Amino acid sequence: MKSLKSKLLSLLLAMAMVLTMVPTALAGDPPEVVPNGLTITITGTPAINGNITLRAVAANGSDYNIATDATYSWDVMATAQGSSTPSVSGTGAEITVSNLPAGSYKFTVSVPATKTVDGSEKNFTLSGESSEVSLTAPTTSYSIQNTEMSLTVGGSTGTVLITPSVPSGATVNFTSNATGVATVNATTGVVTAVAAGTAGITATVDGTTVSGKCNVTVSNPVVQVPTLTLSTQIPNINVGQTTTIIATVSAAPGTTYDRVQFFSSNANIAKFANGDMVNASSGTQFSCVLTGIASGEVNITARLYKGTAEVGTVQGNCKVTVGSSGVKLTGTPTTPFYLEDWSINSNGYSQAFTAYPTLNGITMQNNSYTATYTWYLNNKQVQSTQTPIGTSNTFTLNPYYHSLEYGNTANKLTCTATITPTNWAPVTTSYEWTIYTGYNNYLASVSIPNSYTYAL
Repeated sequence: MKSLKSKLLSLLLAMAMVLTMVPTALAGDPPEVVPNGLTITITGTPAINGNITLRAVAANGSDYNIATDATYSWDVMATAQGSSTPSVSGTGAEITVSNLPAGSYKFTVSVPATKTVDGSEKNFTLSGESSEVSLTAPTTSYSIQNTEMSLTVGGSTGTVLITPSVPSGATVNFTSNATGVATVNATTGVVTAVAAGTAGITATVDGTTVSGKCNVTVSNPVVQVPTLTLSTQIPNINVGQTTTIIATVSAAPGTTYDRVQFFSSNANIAKFANGDMVNASSGTQFSCVLTGIASGEVNITARLYKGTAEVGTVQGNCKVTVGSSGVKLTGTPTTPFYLEDWSINSNGYSQAFTAYPTLNGITMQNNSYTATYTWYLNNKQVQSTQTPIGTSNTFTLNPYYHSLEYGNTANKLTCTATITPTNWAPVTTSYEWTIYTGYNNYLASVSIPNSYTYAL
């Protein structure tokens, strides 16, 4: 009986041992990891944003077997705090890593392998680690390019520039040390004037201070003071003649004024239409007519108005002389008139002729002038000739061809002379001849003036 109990106890102990061994046998032993079982070689020179090739091979002297279709597991780990790491992909023994970032990191790899141990094949995991890749980004030194800037309140803006150019993706921040004078857009660096004064604009790139500062000077806008310039169409006039006084305003673009008040220093010598003062129309140029009353010289002044208020002390002035031009026409025509080249038109009612009136006897007193002669036949203008006289005292009208009415008809041939002395108002005088024609194509008579006298 005692022998039976001993046998049963031994059997139970054996079964317990078997049962404890069954799970291990079912699960199988995990592969043993073999550190440094793989060697990683790096092909290519590591550089920021560059590419390298990684290749894993079994360590020297290794007798592990790696299947040709084995899957390699690649990874990367940072070796310095804050370092960026590249992305790795691929399951082969050789992979390419692109766009290397700045930082310090190592690559790791593992692969399943087998090896015969004590006559049986056993599974292993071979692992390896590359040497450290350490890439340092080049340090860029930034500075403010435009260190001075001048702005006007209410005027255009300015922009603070950083050199060299900041790459996209970098964080730029501009600040002003006097926002009451000038503000700056934190991102774009655009500066806007606020009030007169000075302000300093500084910047940072990715938190690093940019060297230098842009000194901004802000000024109030300059108010353009208008000016008033007076000029006269003719600076010298005879008594009874007129000249136009012109007032021109120079002011800021787009600015207009309401009136100009003109004054004559002596209305007994020259006066404006309503005495010695006149209001002109609005705009930037004004004009008014001045009439000569007696010999002498007057000063013309003007004042500028905006609405009913005078614009500060904006005034202009000029001079006008009233007197004699020193040119006199006197004398008697010599060979005053004759006709030639008679012809009868097809209707038989007119005769063609050439007229040669010659006016002599012009005297001048230290002045030069031009003369325009306009010819009329029976009150119809037939020719206008401008003759520069200069210092000459004789002029002759060029031949003129026209027709006469005949049949005991009085034909009026009139020469109107407009004399314009230099810097003086023009004077007009006329000379008239009466030509009587009879029937049967003959000239009945010619009546001419005996003399003429006209003083300017």
